[in-house]
Amino acid sequence: MQIDSSWSPTFEGDYKHVLSTDNRKLLSKQSRMNKANLSMYSKSLFEKGCLVKNKDGGVEVNRIMMPKVYGNLVEYNFVLDMGDKNND
Repeated sequence: MQIDSSWSPTFEGDYKHVLSTDNRKLLSKQSRMNKANLSMYSKSLFEKGCLVKNKDGGVEVNRIMMPKVYGNLVEYNFVLDMGDKNND
């Protein structure tokens, strides 16, 4: 989320893509995750709707996943699915 929220264009025509080559290298280094696992988790995040394609063809974090920050207060909404109580 930090890559997504701190992104700004570096040249004209630049677009947000949190899974660009440079960002994947950064994620791999900081999380100590190899390429195969990063690819697997990225695919999973796409399937779950956490990552979405933007209008420019890049990838970004779904806006509903981004917390709202108000000074020292962070607002984050989520739904916890406890499953069907008849199918334990």
